[in-house]
Amino acid sequence: MRRRTFLGLLSALAAGAAGLSAVRPVAAQSERLIWWDPATPALPPDLVVLEWRYLSGRITADGEDFGFVLSLARYYPPLSPDQFPPQLLVTRQELAGDGGHVTRTYPSTPGYDIPSATYTYTATGGAAASATWRLDEAAQRYELSVSSPELSLSGLTLEPVGALIAEGGTGDILTAQFGNVAVRSDYYADWVEIRRADETIGYGRLDMQTLKPSGVPSSTNFAHHWFAVAAEVAGEPVWISAWRLESDVTTWAVTIARGRGASWRVESFSEQTSGVAFPLEVTILDYQMQPMPADTPPRRTGRRWRISAGVAVPGDLLDLEIAVPPGQFITGARVAGSFAGATPMQEALTMEAAGTVGGAPLEGVQFAIAESTFHEPAPWVALPLLHR
Repeated sequence: MRRRTFLGLLSALAAGAAGLSAVRPVAAQSERLIWWDPATPALPPDLVVLEWRYLSGRITADGEDFGFVLSLARYYPPLSPDQFPPQLLVTRQELAGDGGHVTRTYPSTPGYDIPSATYTYTATGGAAASATWRLDEAAQRYELSVSSPELSLSGLTLEPVGALIAEGGTGDILTAQFGNVAVRSDYYADWVEIRRADETIGYGRLDMQTLKPSGVPSSTNFAHHWFAVAAEVAGEPVWISAWRLESDVTTWAVTIARGRGASWRVESFSEQTSGVAFPLEVTILDYQMQPMPADTPPRRTGRRWRISAGVAVPGDLLDLEIAVPPGQFITGARVAGSFAGATPMQEALTMEAAGTVGGAPLEGVQFAIAESTFHEPAPWVALPLLHR
């Protein structure tokens, strides 16, 4: 789910990076703590060049209704560490009223306290932004506070609604392939109930992920779509993630969790799953223009998509349409400052999701999020080329 255009970093990060990444200690650790802890030094193929802890969700409390994103991203550059500072990303999207959208990426000083399993990120350069995020291993829940002009969240408890999900079925996914260089990823996720003072105020999707290249790619042409939806089917909670990654190869996955607590159950499907006749397809139904830098040709990306996958017939596994309010783009997120001029990445929160899951109608949407690095020239730029 490559969340993101950060694959442009791989050549710079991987060069000379041997010995700077991740094998996880496992003794006396819960599964969540294994993947929550930061990466530790290792050689390829376990070398981690980038990792992040990510949360998206929706909160309805105190007369407010908004979606949000928080991401803690850390790079492991062997050279020029100032070029790749750790980053704190915050986003807020109003889901009622004027639909306002604010986002910012802060270069940050990271910290991690091992005994308490607590991340702290503090913005550098005098910016007033910080985050404290802890895994309470004994209770198997997370505690979170964020302070910034764009997003302020205090005293939140994130209670997993079920067991930790290994994305793609195993948690070890192929993110991209560039020639003979593979980029693999550890990818684990929780769906969480967001609570404050014993009151449920929303739901969220929590991701823990790494990037691990096997070498230095000569090309990093890459695009991805990633979607997550919290809703109901036939009166039962359903928690969906679906992503499609395109490089020299195409990989995809659909994970559908149902229920919560004792009724929790998970199904995962990917390009490795036998018997899936209709792999995940992502079709853009409506477009929007991207906020490109000055003197840059106009480009467009999706605003409404159809995502569909089927085992026996098209769409019998998943057939959804997701639409987002326009204009939810971020720049610099999980990308070093020298790449800030890259095409803005879309990270968009919404309540607009409809269709079927396993042939039954999707109902009771709590929230959805769509993320994409896909872009193409605007039609009035591309069309003249077709006549040459």
